[in-house]
Amino acid sequence: MKEIYLNWRVNKTGLERLCQTFVESFKTGVTLKNNCISLDNIFVKGRCETFFLTSKIILAKTELSIRKPILLNCLPLPTSEYFKCIFSLNESVDLHAFSEFKNEGIHRLGLPSLHAAYYCTSNVRSILKLHPCKNVRFISIAFAKDELNDLLLEDDGENAIDLFLEKFSKGYIGVNADMLVKLNALFDHNRLSDLQNIYYLGAVYELLAELMHQVNLNSEKTTKLSKIKETSVMIQIRNTIVSDFSKDCPHLDEMARKANMSISKFKILFKRLFKLPYFQYYQHHRLLEARQSLVKGKSVAETAYEFGFSNPGHFCTAFKKKFKIPPSTILRNREAV
Repeated sequence: MKEIYLNWRVNKTGLERLCQTFVESFKTGVTLKNNCISLDNIFVKGRCETFFLTSKIILAKTELSIRKPILLNCLPLPTSEYFKCIFSLNESVDLHAFSEFKNEGIHRLGLPSLHAAYYCTSNVRSILKLHPCKNVRFISIAFAKDELNDLLLEDDGENAIDLFLEKFSKGYIGVNADMLVKLNALFDHNRLSDLQNIYYLGAVYELLAELMHQVNLNSEKTTKLSKIKETSVMIQIRNTIVSDFSKDCPHLDEMARKANMSISKFKILFKRLFKLPYFQYYQHHRLLEARQSLVKGKSVAETAYEFGFSNPGHFCTAFKKKFKIPPSTILRNREAV
């Protein structure tokens, strides 16, 4: 698979830099003419045509024949100065967003994107995985955060685009029928003169308006689904930590990372769901199981090592703190019976 790392900017210099990156990556079959990058090599054939609609908003129409898998990594900018959206019309494009530039894919969002829209601010790492396909088509839009301010002031004076950006720094949503018509019209519309920018700018505004409308309609549902997903993940983690008491309790930061949460959020959510802090929950159930082992007749030493304590003395201290009696009392009561 060909892997390419891109540093993008919303200007003509950024387009030239993008072309140069393709030249360095593919070696052959890359040309830039009239703001259009043409590609023809063993990996890909097609074109990416860019339209600088204003000083702060660009549109790119991409139509490719993918011959071998390609992974496009869009590296994050230091700030969220710009916003970018990709509207895909194919199953052959996987869209992903990462809030941190790490291979583990922290806070990953992604989908095989048949008729999908993906969006994120420019400080979010994003990935497009292109699978072999004869006709891959997608529309890309990038714009400065303040570009739509004058168009999106709500009645109460609140800036709708700022609200949108604050709530949704990254995500994806299905393309509806209305958006699909607009996307296909953009592909079918040929640029005849600079006046055509008016058509493209209008189409971009319509697409962005519809995207924000759909995101806002689904925001409440998304919030509910996120909570359900978080609860499901926490239950899986709970099951993991109580499934094997012969080892030390898994580190909290490791479990938080698996849950794609900050440590503070993980600790709060775990206690809210299971009524005890993370380690106390583990220790509570480990000692309950250990008590059952003693009831069945195992010695204090056997039980201590079976349940991961470093020595019987450590086990006795923890047991007495929990149950107010030493473990030997359990054995004596069993013998008395």
